[in-house]
Amino acid sequence: MKNILIAILMINLPFGAQASQSPDVSFDFVKKCTSSTNCDLLLFSEILKIYRPSKEETAAADYIWSLKTLAENFIWKSPLWAQRDQIGNIVIRLPGTGKFKGDHKAKYFALQSHMDMVLAYADAKPGEDIRKYFVNGITPEVIDGWIYSKAKKTTLGSDNGIGMAMSLRYLLDPRISHPPLELIYTVQEEIGLVGASNLKIPLLSRQMLCLDGMTPEPGMIIAGAQGGATGLIKAPIKGEVSLPNSSFVQVTLTKLAGGHSGGAIHLKVLNGIRALAAVFDELLKFDSTSRTQRIVAGDIGIYNKIPNLFQATFLINSTRPAAEIKVAIENRLKAVIAALPDENKAYNLDIQFANASAAIQVATTAETLAFFQGVITSPNGVLETDPKFPNGVKTSSNLSFWSFGTTSSAGVKRSDDPPMSYRFGFMSRSFTDEGLKKTFDAVSSSLMNPLGPLTKPTIENASYFPPWMAPANSTLLKKALSLKDVFQKTYFLAGGLEPSVFSKTYPDMDVLAIGPLTMGAHTVNERLEITSVARISKAIEKLLQ
Repeated sequence: MKNILIAILMINLPFGAQASQSPDVSFDFVKKCTSSTNCDLLLFSEILKIYRPSKEETAAADYIWSLKTLAENFIWKSPLWAQRDQIGNIVIRLPGTGKFKGDHKAKYFALQSHMDMVLAYADAKPGEDIRKYFVNGITPEVIDGWIYSKAKKTTLGSDNGIGMAMSLRYLLDPRISHPPLELIYTVQEEIGLVGASNLKIPLLSRQMLCLDGMTPEPGMIIAGAQGGATGLIKAPIKGEVSLPNSSFVQVTLTKLAGGHSGGAIHLKVLNGIRALAAVFDELLKFDSTSRTQRIVAGDIGIYNKIPNLFQATFLINSTRPAAEIKVAIENRLKAVIAALPDENKAYNLDIQFANASAAIQVATTAETLAFFQGVITSPNGVLETDPKFPNGVKTSSNLSFWSFGTTSSAGVKRSDDPPMSYRFGFMSRSFTDEGLKKTFDAVSSSLMNPLGPLTKPTIENASYFPPWMAPANSTLLKKALSLKDVFQKTYFLAGGLEPSVFSKTYPDMDVLAIGPLTMGAHTVNERLEITSVARISKAIEKLLQ
């Protein structure tokens, strides 16, 4: 049966073809979609064509709005209530259909998903702007019943493109019986649930399915999620000027495993910032006055991804041969990587030596030592455990990104940058408010205290969202668990999820998260299990009854 389904998909979906930039919003496509048993996947194939990183969801919002306009004119044949707020969130209301048609007592029910996706590129270089690899969309391919990006070159975007697709189907097909619906599409979920936290459109629903159900196995309902807090530390660095013909070493490490900073934190994949600290520690053996000229580690501005690359340039004064220093760095990194899971083994390491012909601005030795003291002492990884939570992780921390130098990253200078700019981003997660605050304070103080005597570091609490747990008496949870052929148990997500915000804004809102099986989120191994899409789609229809 699975092989037959995959064959059908290969015929109906453009898997293997080059993605184009414009999704199909024609009525012919809508007719094809609504007459197919794979409408969710057909819509997903169009969403894959859309460029939609966080803060740049305009094309995705325009696509939804175009489908809404088409549906008004040709399907519902009357205006639909819809709003698009200032930050970019969209809410569309649909009247009840089937047995709910004309039932004025029927209450609204919400289907919610987010428009943005995390970008990752297999061959990314430190500090590289990888958005260019996504402007023409994502080309998918099917391997053993899973949808990946072609050749696993980029993230797939099933987080949360498939959720968008599953709710858009209700916009296009009024033959599906359902109560009055609110279709909610939020922005900037991946950088701290920003869209949901700033939704200015009042909701009528008091039951909601968040269609962002990333679980480690089928049959799970997400009924809780960690809270999260992100911090951004900034500091002006005075530095000093190196002598002409000073010796520099540049170390570049790429293609570490990386992963979702919540869902993969227990796997002990190597954090690129920790790897960089090991390199510096090795350099100190050759030159105790080593100074930093430039650092780019992780994806600048992305908090919820374990950094899988770095590039750092150091000024070193040593009479030892360059080849000896190179071997020492290589062996140190090999030892660090060998102590961790196999996912870290497929890495690229490049070490280059050069003499600068002119004087170059660098951090002082004291400043450089302060940078790395903060990284070494800062909590990172799993911090508190409890067997009732996924993989036993109750509280965790992720050192997310780090940039230092005369520019913020990749040669891009911001208008508010001092001559030498230091930026460090991190994310704390916990299933309790107490754990969240404790971890945030511990990380921020570890990173800031060493800098205090040298400069004036500041910290921005870039985002905060609370832990969320569905109450044990949740009507929606009981209904979902009654569908025993689909759902068997609840799951608490090691990561942030928008029900955290909606349940706080609307305390009487009954919220669950479900979705098809997506694995490897935020990495180039992101994949969507094909058969799980139809299974969850049918479950949504039943829950709406």
